[in-house]
Amino acid sequence: MDLYEAIIKRKTVRKFEDRILPKEVIGDIVAYADTVERLYDNIDINIEVVAGSKKAKAPHYITIYSEEKEGYGENAGYVMQYMVMYLVSMGLGCCYQGSSGYAAKRDAKGRKKVIVVAFGYADEECFRESIEASRHTQQDICTFKDTPNVNIDKLIEAVRMAPSSFNSQPWRMLVYKDSLHLFMKKAHLPVTAHYNHINIGIARANIDMTADSQWIDIVSKQIPSFKDKKYNNLEYVISIKNVIDNNMM
Repeated sequence: MDLYEAIIKRKTVRKFEDRILPKEVIGDIVAYADTVERLYDNIDINIEVVAGSKKAKAPHYITIYSEEKEGYGENAGYVMQYMVMYLVSMGLGCCYQGSSGYAAKRDAKGRKKVIVVAFGYADEECFRESIEASRHTQQDICTFKDTPNVNIDKLIEAVRMAPSSFNSQPWRMLVYKDSLHLFMKKAHLPVTAHYNHINIGIARANIDMTADSQWIDIVSKQIPSFKDKKYNNLEYVISIKNVIDNNMM
């Protein structure tokens, strides 16, 4: 199974075997955390990998702490999704916990807890067919101006199948033949808005991982005509173009 298939077929695991991972495996995860992709390099984050207590529902947890700068929720979601897919590649099960009470609210340097993932040896199936997932259809989340090419279609599917808090699926896309414009539904409550930014970060990680694994050349940037426009129920995030010569629209 390649990375794109894993993104599409991965399922949340809530049942874990009652055994801890070998020290060398934990060491590999910690080492990967030091090199994992960031969406914004200017935001200081801390990734902690710890064992669960006897009362915990999983043998291990990853917590991302972050300084509170613009984009920190999106950045944390992006980084955590890379961590999750690394764990999946190791044959492990994972479950997003939001800002679970298991971890401290702040780390030793005062950085804010943003998101937690439980992981370990799964005591249930780690994958399912995409049709079995409770997700909106492409028609529900996309406005199609053209029929997308095969590469853009894969990126749409990567977004569509991304996990989200309470399965809220806040992403919406305006789709052309060789490009898509990603939007986020506006939230009415601050806590929902916070989670939506994390969710969008997860979706953006799926886009970038899919592009890398499927050899899809993309350029990502904000387009002024979209960024400056006011939308009633949506917030513009980013535009993605499938290109060869790196020229954006």
